[in-house]
Order: sequence, then structure tokens, then C-alpha cells
Amino acid sequence: MTEIQALDLAGRLKSRMVAKGLLSKDQLRQAAQRAKETKESLGEAIANLGFVTEADLLAFVSGELEIPFLDPREYSPDSGVLELISEEVVRQYHVLPLFKTEDTLTLATADPMNVLALDELQLLAGCKIFPVLSKADHLAEAIEHYYGVWGTGSMEAAITSAVGIMSDGTTPPADDSDSLIRAAQAPPVVRLIDTLISDAVQAKATDIHIEPGREKVQVRYRIDGILGKTASVPKALAPAMVSCIKVITDLDITERRKPQDARMTKNIGRLECDIRVAIVPTIYGEKIVLRLLPSGSAVLTLAGLGLPGAMLRQLEHILKKPEGLLLLVGPTGSGKTTTLSACLQRIPRGEKNVVSIEDPVEYRVEGVNQMQIDLKAGFTFATALRAILRQDPDVILVGEMRDEETASLAVRAAITGHLVLSTLHTNDAASSVARLLDMQVEPYLLASALKGVLSQRLVRAICPKCKEVLPSGDVILEEYGLDPNDHSDLTLYRGAGCSSCGNTGYSGRIAIGEFMPVNSEIVGLIAAKSPSSVIEDAAKRAGLRPIRECGMDKVREGITTLDDVLRVTEDGKA
Repeated sequence: MTEIQALDLAGRLKSRMVAKGLLSKDQLRQAAQRAKETKESLGEAIANLGFVTEADLLAFVSGELEIPFLDPREYSPDSGVLELISEEVVRQYHVLPLFKTEDTLTLATADPMNVLALDELQLLAGCKIFPVLSKADHLAEAIEHYYGVWGTGSMEAAITSAVGIMSDGTTPPADDSDSLIRAAQAPPVVRLIDTLISDAVQAKATDIHIEPGREKVQVRYRIDGILGKTASVPKALAPAMVSCIKVITDLDITERRKPQDARMTKNIGRLECDIRVAIVPTIYGEKIVLRLLPSGSAVLTLAGLGLPGAMLRQLEHILKKPEGLLLLVGPTGSGKTTTLSACLQRIPRGEKNVVSIEDPVEYRVEGVNQMQIDLKAGFTFATALRAILRQDPDVILVGEMRDEETASLAVRAAITGHLVLSTLHTNDAASSVARLLDMQVEPYLLASALKGVLSQRLVRAICPKCKEVLPSGDVILEEYGLDPNDHSDLTLYRGAGCSSCGNTGYSGRIAIGEFMPVNSEIVGLIAAKSPSSVIEDAAKRAGLRPIRECGMDKVREGITTLDDVLRVTEDGKA
């Protein structure tokens, strides 16, 4: 079918929808406008506007085009069929190869009218394409099963293909740069690295660990804060994998004795992903950690973080102030940057000059002048902050207070007409005061500047698709030293494990926290350099609830598990 024929058919389908009373002309016009603005297909726009149910629309299209309507989840394409079309193309066009008969490949698609895509797929597959119609969500689930991190298709195929270039069992010498470059640029090795990154992004992993061992290379993804085994790669591939990443990032491929750091950008389908690369030598070879920072990541709202309503109101009260210091504290990976970005969403950016200093910039926030730290160029947090203060700012986000100069400048900015948001690495809210005093911030300045401190952690949310009541709840409580009689209102839940969550029982994470408001009593204690324990007692009188209590609320609501709350609040106070 030519593009002109496809357009003609699309026009007839629109007319038939109106003629059959499926849509009015005005509804069709609205759907076409939405499709133009959102880049959705016309069918998606019609369904999303609620004019026609997805089931009725699919039945109509199937009947008019005389193509079958199939559920791709009921098919089991073999690896040969899956390899006819690359994972990147499958995800780009949202299609799935199902089976091949002679010279024809049956392909599931939610948009059979995309003739340009079908023509390209036919060229890539090297055979005729027979499209069948599928629901978009069923198709997405099937694609994840066969191409995602939990699937069995692309990863095994990529490893097998890469092993083929080492068929003689030899590996390139470490000091032979030409051999290393040839191995690094071999298409199967490049595909293996691309597959590792693509699968990690699709699985919403934050980090990829490539760890050499005595006999194999272990690949692990950190998903929802937990490292899990993903694949074992033959040791013979290790030099080629390391060299491939070094070639991409312009690192020295012959240097194996020193740590090396770099950055790179990869396009995963339509998503651009910034990646921080850290390489260190170990006794079995070089270990690599890739930190994934998808550029298109959506910024969560404060309400979407999962924090209690009372805590959100306290945060929003501070965000309305013209000056002062709001601190977020917690260990690495506790979601501080995400919460800061959500805070920026509550500030009227059209009326104020909002500037951020970050390392790295993880979220793009509309209306915020975001600055990226570059230590090699001497552009530090302190250097950037001094420059910002000459830019007439109203709100300043300092990604982290790492040194005395940055802390001092930020605190002084907070008492001279600027609202400052920043982070520290401390275990609880009250300890942040002692940490800043250790960084030589004057007590009287800190007492005047500090308005509130949020200490937070991230706990895993139970997968909604396999959530069930934990039958041995009382036994679990006793194992953790909790009296079931004191928690008679507590029903424990768990995720049984399913394909959607990779059999982990969890899907995504939410924040739990404790908030320390700075009232007049705490101001006096800060100025007097009182111990953290004294400040914490005063904070409790002002309304602070320990972080573990917030977590137990989420357990009572059936959102997370007792095990996960106790895991992340081990140092917390019950």
C-alpha cells in the first residue's frame, strides 16, 4: 500500500465512523486536533477523549480493514522471529513480531494505518509484513516480556552473539590498543552494551553494575533501591565490554590501574538518557557502574511523592516564604533531589527568578535556570553560588552543601532576601544542625536562616497486580520484636510476584519522612549550640513524628511492607 492509498483509506475510515454513528463530525474534529497537538494516533485521541471505548474502536477498525484482532500475550515467538526486528525498532513503533510463515511475518500493532512504519519494518525484516490488530496495553506487556529485563529474548541473544567474536577463546591483550578497539567496536559487543542500557532504562533501573569475577562477569541492576542479578556474561567478553564503554566515552582503553570517570548520552527509543560512568580496578578486572539519568524524566508533584498531607502543608508553607533555608536530608539514594524538584513545581516561577546549581541536572524543570557543576573546569557549588547572587535571584536551589564555603554562602543568602533549598547527608532532621555547625556555619546565622528540615527515605510500594494479605502477619510482627496485641489493627500485605514486577512483589517507590519545623524554642537551641538529642526532643514537642512512624502508616494503608519500612529505617527511632 502506498502512502497516498493509506491516506485515502484513513479518510474513508473517518467517514465510515461518522456514517455508522460511532462519532459525530465535531468529535472527529476534536480528536484530529488533539492528535495533532499530542502526537497521538487518531485512534488513541478518540479513545482518550472518551468518545468511543477502545474495545468498540478496535472492533470497528478490525472489521473495516478485514484484519484479525489478536492478543499478543497468547503467543510465544521464538528467538529467530524476535531477531528479525531490533528491540529499538520494536519499541519505537510499538509492534511485536509473532510468527513467520514462509516469506510473511505476522506482526502485532496497535496502529495498522501507519503505512510508513510498516514499509520500513518490511525492509528491516527482509520479508512481507502481515499486520494484526492488538490493544496497546496488551502489546506493551508482551513487548516487556520478550524484550524487557524480565524477558528471555534480547539479553540472551545479545550475549550469545557477542560470545561469537571470541570463538577462539582468546581475549585482546591489555596493552594492545588496536586489538582492544577492534573488539570494542565489533557490532555484537556494541549491541550487548546497548541492550544492557536499554533493558535497564525500560526496567526503571537507576544503576547498572558490571562486576568481574574469577570465571564470569556479573551484571546487576539497581531497581527500586535494590540490586538484583540480571545476567552472567562469559569472562572472555570483559575486556571488550570495558573497552566498548571506554571508546564511547573517550577514556584511555589501555589504562587499567586507575579509576576513571566519564559521561555519555544514549538514545533509548525516543528517550535521551544521560549516563555517568565510573570505572575502578579490582583483582579480577575493571568494575563499571553506570548511573542512568533519563533526560525526559517527569518531575513528580509534591502530592505524588507519597508524604503525609500534614507534612506537605508544612513544606508548602515554607515554599511561600520570601527568604529562609529549607533542608532535605538523608543518605544517598533517598530521593532528596526528586523532592527538591517537586518543591520547585510549587513556586510561581513566572513571577520569580529561580536558579538551581546541580551535579548532575537530573530533572529539567520549566521556568528554572539550571546550572551544571563542572569540577574539571573549576565551576564548583561555591563558585556558582557566588555568581548567582549577582543575578538577582529570588529562589536558589543548591544541589548539595558539600563544603564550608558553600554552606556559609547558602546560609547567608537565606537571611538576605532569598529562599534557599538544599540537601545534606545526615541520618535524621535534628542532626542537620550539628552537621552545619561542624561546617563552621555561625550558630546565630543558622538559627536565623533555617525554617525547616525534612529527613526522608524511599520504601518500595507493593505491586498492585499481585498484592495479597500476608497470612502469617502475627508471626512476622513477633520476628521483629513487635507485640501483635499492640498492633491488632495492622493487616500486613505483600506482593506475591508476577511478570509485571519481575516476581519481586514490588513496583516503584514512595517517600516516607520526618519534618522538623523550626520554632522559637528550636531557634534558641540552635543559637546555643545545643546537642542533637535536645533539639530532637524540642522538635517532637513541635510536632515531629519519627520517620519510622510515617513508614508504619504506609504499612497500615497497605502501600508497603513492614519488612521494607524496617529495612530503610534501621537507624530510625520507633
